Amino acid sequence: MEEVEVFGAAKAVAEELRSERSERSGSSGREALGAPDPEVVAVAKRRSFTREYKMRIVEEADRCRQPGEVGMLLRRERLHSSHLATWRKLRQEAARKAPGAKRGRRPVAVNPLAAENARLHRENARLELRNRKLEGLIDLQKKVSEVLGIELSARPESDENS
Repeated sequence: MEEVEVFGAAKAVAEELRSERSERSGSSGREALGAPDPEVVAVAKRRSFTREYKMRIVEEADRCRQPGEVGMLLRRERLHSSHLATWRKLRQEAARKAPGAKRGRRPVAVNPLAAENARLHRENARLELRNRKLEGLIDLQKKVSEVLGIELSARPESDENS
């Protein structure tokens, strides 16, 4: 039993099949031909394709130049055009990502003056706190001097700068 592929459809040689059918009687004939059991499986098994197979088919489709060659390729491999379109997108994404590209969040560009600015803000907050404490101490000294009747002398302006 020899098969010939014409335009993607498989046809069996008619002479052999007719003679075999006429010789059989009573049996369904499927067992004699070795045909697969026609019973439908409850859960269909989806085909899975390796990465190498996908890339080989996409490259082969890219090499097709004549009208109809891609269709012949798809029929030969029993694929749909959607497979080819999806695999081409996967190839583009893989090329775009590049093997050295890191996954995850992109690093935020750090301003070189940001660390200095943060340090100065911390120092300013520390000095403001110290200034409030010292002003509180000066107010306390003024109140104590009033209660005790001690007269405070004004500090000369030249002492503050030294």
